[in-house]
Amino acid sequence: MDTLFQSVEVNQISLSVSDDVVLCDGESATLIASVDPANVEIVWTDQPGGGTVLNDNVSDPDIVVSPDVPTTYYVTATIGTCTLEDEVSINLVSSQTQILGDFTTCENDTVNLFVLDPNPLFTYDWTPANLVISGQGTSSVEVQVPADTEFTVSSTTPEGCTSEDTALVTISELQSGTASATATPEIIAQVQSSQLAAQPDGFNYTWWTASGSLQPDP
Repeated sequence: MDTLFQSVEVNQISLSVSDDVVLCDGESATLIASVDPANVEIVWTDQPGGGTVLNDNVSDPDIVVSPDVPTTYYVTATIGTCTLEDEVSINLVSSQTQILGDFTTCENDTVNLFVLDPNPLFTYDWTPANLVISGQGTSSVEVQVPADTEFTVSSTTPEGCTSEDTALVTISELQSGTASATATPEIIAQVQSSQLAAQPDGFNYTWWTASGSLQPDP
């Protein structure tokens, strides 16, 4: 019986990348891939598993990026047939300072305004401050709206970077006593029907009976 021996080389790769980061708008970040061994091929891309190659060559472990929207970058380390993958996400201060859009409310109502994707490390200041009932300094506030008002939120990062966004809250033209309703005819026999109508046009109406709400025909 013959015995044959075959050497098998086992490749081992270690890969670590920069932490996720939040940038001020217009800033750049250097993303670093640390690999072992040193002869590992490194490819940075803008899509998982492919996309545009962002580093100059496969021996260049670093890239400098300046995204104008929140972006995730992907890195693949390869030696032989072995690969490792990782990713780095970059957010922007402005994207974590966006208020839910403009809307309409009733005069002197209290409403809630909030940042859509808040960062717990940011400080949020709202103006006009005199209309803020609660939540000043946080990403969500309760405000009173006596008239059409543009509310502004300004965010500040621990590093001192700032951004702001605004939302316009307008007062509805529909005031107490403005709406009216009619029934045609006003008196019907059992199983007969009557056409209900409400004025003014341009608003959503919900009809109620003593037992609950009515669903209008489509």
